[in-house]
Amino acid sequence: MEVPAPAAREAGFAPRSGDGDSAWSMSSFSSAADGLEISYKYRKGGGAKRQPPLVFIGGLSLQEVYETVFAVEGAPARDEYCLWMRAHSPTGWKYTRSLFDYDALDMARLINIAARESGSGKVTLVLHSYGTMLFQRMMQLGYNGDVAAAIGHLSGTRVILSNGVTHKNNVFVPQLWESYMMASNLDKFVLWLDGSDDYAEYWKHAAETNPAIAMPTNFNYAVWRVQRQNSIMAATKQGADMSIADLSEPWDDPDIEPVRASLLRTVRQNAVNPDWREALLRRSYNTSHANFDGNDMELLKNSGIRTVWVATTKDQLLPWASTKFLMQHLGMDAPKETPEAGSSFKNSEGTAEMRIFDGDHYFPLKHPREFLKLIYSDK
Repeated sequence: MEVPAPAAREAGFAPRSGDGDSAWSMSSFSSAADGLEISYKYRKGGGAKRQPPLVFIGGLSLQEVYETVFAVEGAPARDEYCLWMRAHSPTGWKYTRSLFDYDALDMARLINIAARESGSGKVTLVLHSYGTMLFQRMMQLGYNGDVAAAIGHLSGTRVILSNGVTHKNNVFVPQLWESYMMASNLDKFVLWLDGSDDYAEYWKHAAETNPAIAMPTNFNYAVWRVQRQNSIMAATKQGADMSIADLSEPWDDPDIEPVRASLLRTVRQNAVNPDWREALLRRSYNTSHANFDGNDMELLKNSGIRTVWVATTKDQLLPWASTKFLMQHLGMDAPKETPEAGSSFKNSEGTAEMRIFDGDHYFPLKHPREFLKLIYSDK
């Protein structure tokens, strides 16, 4: 991978190098949220100039879900950009309780970079899992200047959302009872964690102005930081283990099997990183409190953005009840049971479409050729 030499920042962006080379290069930008350097990679396309570039954003635990797509694609027809969200190496971590909003602002900034640097003014956005929720949150933040510009760059183009989900307050789907219980337990843990953090920080600051309590307070604070990390690691163990398990079984396709082995190493490295585990916790908590209501859906319909959603017949993380609710929320007629692969559905306005494919939650990763056809299809 070609890495640009460090250079001075201008307007919050890191200059790029390697233009004209189809190999990947790396760069970064300063987050509009808190100034953290957000890493991404990019490569130039070999097709006609000023075509909308492709911006890829992955899921909760695996940002590299498109690596097999890139592997089988070879030299791309369009410019391509791929983001590493916070706490996904090489992007670092800065503590925040507003991770969902910060991720959405980072998404918007990369869209704007791609639109500007390609010269097209438009972008095709490709999302997976958590990334689909992030897009919905970004649409809600349209009052922000970066976000408003990003929505303009997406208007008139497609957003492709694979294995997506939505959330709406005060809606109960009986088939998702287990998910509700997990969210409830997550709520209790995060409320305890944040309350304990506030309490610990209060005494830490008190000790800075009162030397008499400094020694025992600083000792107790250090103990809390260790307990805090251990608690987060325990609370996120199931999610981390699931991510590893999903990549542990060999694949049948020899062309992409080496990629699986590489990604498994990446996820194992991430899973022992306390920052990655806290980000996993915060993102899970934030999305369980997302509320994409009817007004937001109308805004999306009127934005000029056409959404193409992908659902799979064997999604191990999202039961059909979840996808059915998503379809109904988008204004589509949804069948009671999982439809056959090859089925497609549209809302009455033609602004949203759901396509059903054979596969599981990691459809882009395990079926890269089919996913490429979808990306480059204008239908």
